[in-house]
Amino acid sequence: MFPGVDSTVVQCTIESWRGLDHQVDVVMLFNVVGNVRPADRKVLYHKLMIDYLTDGGMVVTCVQSRPLQKLLKVPAFDNDDLLAEMSTEGFYIVLERDIHVYRDLSNPSEEIVRLFAMASGNSSEEVLSAIDLTFAQPDQRVVINKLTIFAK
Repeated sequence: MFPGVDSTVVQCTIESWRGLDHQVDVVMLFNVVGNVRPADRKVLYHKLMIDYLTDGGMVVTCVQSRPLQKLLKVPAFDNDDLLAEMSTEGFYIVLERDIHVYRDLSNPSEEIVRLFAMASGNSSEEVLSAIDLTFAQPDQRVVINKLTIFAK
């Protein structure tokens, strides 16, 4: 806790969140917005702008880099999508940083392969081939996620 700072933490899904009984200064959405349907994202951004955030309120986001999905030709929400959508709603960027994440799938379990195959509609062999292309070399195992702070 920080002296003089009141905090409320709400853990829920986007679908189950009914909003707040008062406005807040900051909303954090880490690895969330890419899993929300585009029409629902637009509604969420609008409610953040109009209802949920105080004047000068901020939204902190983190969007995952998804190189494997790109190779599997799976449409993937990326940081460019987020920037365009948030700016359309009237938010502006206060800070943007890269977060380097080590992700080693060079020896994936059967469950991981099955998950990517099911999510992408590709065969297990295609998933394994994409994993090999994406994560074969140690220097390829660092993916860059984007941390962005937006303000009203």
